[in-house]
Amino acid sequence: MSLKNSNIASGLVKAINNVENPKKKEATDEFGNTFSYAPLDEVVKVVKKAVEPYGMAVVQPFTTGYQILPNGFEIGVMTVRTEIIHESGEVLEFDPVTFKSNGNTAQMMGSANTYARRYSLMSIFGIAGEEDDDGRIASLHGVNTGRPDSVPENPNKQGEEKQKEQEDNKKSDLINEQQSKELLSLAEEFSKLKETTVDGVLGAFGGLDNLTQDKFDLTKDKLIEWIEKAKSESNQEKSDEPKDDNKKETSSEKKSSKGSAVFTVVSKEERETQEGTQFYEISVEGTKTPMYAKVEVGKNLNIGDQFLGYYSKKGNKVTLEKVEEAQPTLV
Repeated sequence: MSLKNSNIASGLVKAINNVENPKKKEATDEFGNTFSYAPLDEVVKVVKKAVEPYGMAVVQPFTTGYQILPNGFEIGVMTVRTEIIHESGEVLEFDPVTFKSNGNTAQMMGSANTYARRYSLMSIFGIAGEEDDDGRIASLHGVNTGRPDSVPENPNKQGEEKQKEQEDNKKSDLINEQQSKELLSLAEEFSKLKETTVDGVLGAFGGLDNLTQDKFDLTKDKLIEWIEKAKSESNQEKSDEPKDDNKKETSSEKKSSKGSAVFTVVSKEERETQEGTQFYEISVEGTKTPMYAKVEVGKNLNIGDQFLGYYSKKGNKVTLEKVEEAQPTLV
């Protein structure tokens, strides 16, 4: 559409001129370097504040895809399109933004989506949301930046001979079977403490198949740190519980709550209980803890869908009770 004499043109100019810089938070990369950046929620907050007075809203629908590299490694591809909608019915669409993740796990795909949304909003509204960090923020969130430490590299850059050399070097530099078993054992211990999946835990490190020797000690120390923290939190919860020597707490008396929120599906897997009852394990953007849903509740949900979900929470277990029609994310 043409922006000449449009409602969006007038409102967008004013919104861009009045938009504030978002609050930043500090982060540390894998090498111990500290830097600051504005997370997505802070960017969304200032954009919403800037456009609302002029009758506008921002939506960011997205699509997901996958790419198989010549070496057989599969990576995720996330494309986000930002649109500005005016209450008069006018719509302004911007060119889509595409980012590749460092793998195909739900967490990596969700991180690429978050980074693409944030990048698009900051570009459109001229927001300075980060320092010049040479791609550290993208790399920290599992986005393939093309830097030497961004996994995986294209094995065909310098021909078949160079590809074989790179593959041989990479293979010899990967962690061995004993190290892999050690990390897997730690991941299983942590997953039981937090009631999450082993794949989800290891996905935070890009999985074991591509973990190199120089990352082994750092990964091991981080898993041990997580386990100790989870145990400490568990012990604290137990110590905070009221004691009654004459009464044992039943499962129905455990702390429970209910609520509703808009979620985005990043993965969906069919599971089965020991009694043979089928159910779905659904991971959503913004949390590592999966939700569990009966077949009739989760059967129509697909990866990338946004939906209004009504859930119940008992302890660390979250059950999806009811879903309503998916809607695009309104900023």
